[in-house]
Amino acid sequence: MQLLHTFFQITEKTSLAEETRYRIHLNAEHPIYADHFPGNPITPGVCMIQIIKELASETLGGNLFIRKIVRVRYHQVIDPVATPDVELSIQILPQEENEYKVTALFSANEQKCAQFNLLIQPLP
Repeated sequence: MQLLHTFFQITEKTSLAEETRYRIHLNAEHPIYADHFPGNPITPGVCMIQIIKELASETLGGNLFIRKIVRVRYHQVIDPVATPDVELSIQILPQEENEYKVTALFSANEQKCAQFNLLIQPLP
């Protein structure tokens, strides 16, 4: 399920040498939040991973799949009502044999929310 334009919107994008920084707006009215959790919405980790995958696909110009989730570290929850605007920095580094290492950091109000290290590959 693609989340761009329904679950989140890109409001700002800055490309640097080895990193792309996004400011995204989370849609607190999205149906996912009705179930996660009713009356106390929290952005699911799996949705954060999907956001990273979609933005990495946009950067690399093709469809990708996640070969391995190397590390995930949650620092604080992201409440889309209290904090709908979130920063996301993504670094994509080529590895061996058509594989990329993706390092991503979600933050809000200058506080770390979640960090991810993934290995991704283009779809054959």
